[in-house]
Amino acid sequence: NCDKITPGMLMAAMRLNIPVIFVSGGPMEAGKTRLSEHKLDLVDAMVIAADPTATDEMVEEYERSACPTCGSCSGMFTANSM
Repeated sequence: NCDKITPGMLMAAMRLNIPVIFVSGGPMEAGKTRLSEHKLDLVDAMVIAADPTATDEMVEEYERSACPTCGSCSGMFTANSM
């Protein structure tokens, strides 16, 4: 259920002229960590990983917390705007 998958599957169904019911998994929830007050996502984890002052423990905490549930990227991208 990500950016190109959703429209790709729907276009394939239309091209093959088959009936289809598409149920999206929806977006994943934003992550939480005890190190930060705001909700975080994978971009925050990449920013922390690139910060030379960040400790290995901090980076690991952000990485584990960035994508806490199943679903597509939580941004308002192609799959979440259809």
